[in-house]
Amino acid sequence: SASLLHRVHLMRSWRGLRISIAATLPLVLSLLSESASLGVPAMPLPDTMRCAVASRFGKAADVVDMSAMPPPAVVPGSNTMLVRVQACSLSPSDYRMMSGDTDLVKKPKDGFPYIPGGDVCGTVVEVDPSPPKAKAGKQHAFKPGDSIIGTWDMFGIGGMAEYTLVEMDRAVVKPEAITPVEGAALANSASHSLAACDAAKVTNGERVLVLGGSGGVGTILVQLLKNEGAYVVATSTAEGLVKGLGADEGVDYRSTD
Repeated sequence: SASLLHRVHLMRSWRGLRISIAATLPLVLSLLSESASLGVPAMPLPDTMRCAVASRFGKAADVVDMSAMPPPAVVPGSNTMLVRVQACSLSPSDYRMMSGDTDLVKKPKDGFPYIPGGDVCGTVVEVDPSPPKAKAGKQHAFKPGDSIIGTWDMFGIGGMAEYTLVEMDRAVVKPEAITPVEGAALANSASHSLAACDAAKVTNGERVLVLGGSGGVGTILVQLLKNEGAYVVATSTAEGLVKGLGADEGVDYRSTD
């Protein structure tokens, strides 16, 4: 949620968090251009944009191609904003939807073709002029030119493009201390990690087992738990990675019961 995102971005230990690019970001699509850089006036909205499009279920190399299509439009009352994308991160969830491995519960909501990716960082181009009143008072009042980080709910789509729509109640202003790639990488996993850490109410000296310590959530959760003073044991096939993130013990579940 946006509130969790906001809290993650304000944590005192933020600058100490390390992101595992190999584990958290199987792929980062960077669509930086001069007009997208902060401090440079935005160019007029083009008739078409570049985007990566998945045409069917399968491996990315087989089903994803670069394409061109009109930028999406902000529909009044949709509570969305149009964002010029600077970075988009993909997680295992994106891979599962693309591969079709979980098609019974997770597949493109509007069918194929679709643009993968839901965790983005970019610059606001246009804002819904009439967001629902129930939401308008509970979210940040974004404006064109804001550098934002956005995430998704159940179906993250649209991010691997030069422009995408972001729900305003799932976005925050990007802290100046982090880069667009770091913002996109932390958008979803860091929020879930913080929620888990809060729910556990871990105190100094407690022993905590993190299952999947080298995944997107796990890599952040290990660090948050260590910040709370916990003794952390993390399961992973990459013991060196989780120990490098602060885990006291790494357990390779392939060889240890």
